[in-house]
Amino acid sequence: MSVKNAQQLKQLNTRAAKLEVDIKEARLEAKDKQQHCSRLESQLSNVKKEIVKLEDSEIVVSEHAMLRYIERVMGVDLEAIQQRILTPAVTSLINNAGSGKFPIEGGGKVVVKGNTIVSVV
Repeated sequence: MSVKNAQQLKQLNTRAAKLEVDIKEARLEAKDKQQHCSRLESQLSNVKKEIVKLEDSEIVVSEHAMLRYIERVMGVDLEAIQQRILTPAVTSLINNAGSGKFPIEGGGKVVVKGNTIVSVV
């Protein structure tokens, strides 16, 4: 065997050995990921069972239904409430500062994420 072929053979054997190590590591990583995925699936299954158990155990009134009751049965004007929350001062604060907590007239603060008031605290 020529010196050139011997060098090439040595390089190929070195590459093959490195690839075998890389494959072994990848298989171990894949096994770890599969085990992690299995654990997550088991947790999800348990959470879904708890959801079904709670849904089947009692009647729930959604926040949407309560809001519609307040609006339609109690006669509360939601548009007027919106105007009391979203004053020009609050609009200016949101436009200038973006997300955050901003004081509102009458006490309390609005919690803003993006361009949406998500809560009042």
